[in-house]
Amino acid sequence: MLTLPPFIAHRGASADAPENSLEAFRKAAELGASWVEFDVMLTADGVPVVHHDDNLRRIAGVDRDMAETDFAELQEVNATLATAIPSLEETLAVLGKAGLLANVEIKPTPGRATETARRTIDTLRGHWGHDTPPLLSSFDWQALAVAADVMPEWPRGVLIDFRDTPDADWRRAADRLGAFSLHLDQRSATPALVDEAKALGLRVLTYTVNDPDRARALWNMEVDSVFTDHVTAIGEAAKSSE
Repeated sequence: MLTLPPFIAHRGASADAPENSLEAFRKAAELGASWVEFDVMLTADGVPVVHHDDNLRRIAGVDRDMAETDFAELQEVNATLATAIPSLEETLAVLGKAGLLANVEIKPTPGRATETARRTIDTLRGHWGHDTPPLLSSFDWQALAVAADVMPEWPRGVLIDFRDTPDADWRRAADRLGAFSLHLDQRSATPALVDEAKALGLRVLTYTVNDPDRARALWNMEVDSVFTDHVTAIGEAAKSSE
């Protein structure tokens, strides 16, 4: 059974380095994180890259969609940036050298759930450097269904934001997908919800927790792991809570 740490570096150590960058992953390891979380989507020509938004505007200052940008074109954009948007393959090489485990969020652009899940898993199969498998998660439950079909032995986490989908049947989805964990916004975490998920055999992870006092409260609720941008502060809180 997969053992989770008390905290996971959200998009790497994203308070200390640009999110989802190789620098952020190296910094997470330097600061003492054992796990990182990051997002994977596809370029127009199907290359898995580590990036959160559908559009490149916020990270690269270029108003174009990732789904309409070939990998070669992304490299042209990267050449103008101080911190490049990495491929999944490049990211896995850094994780392997740093000894980092990962929660890989499959984040398909619209209409590409199946393709994104398959290509992400194919790349992970070829380049994952640990005996412990990655934890795959997604808001797109179709992508998780594909993951369950093509790599059933790897654990899956059902991601949900109750603000966007208040009536979503996460219980049924978790059962149908053979989920290992439930991942939810920390503002939605209550003792009753955590207890219910635990009674169903699920681990519970919450995002994004940057306040040490809130992290302690969540651990006291028996939340298994919190995602954080602030690796140092939450890491120190985890040590003091042992």
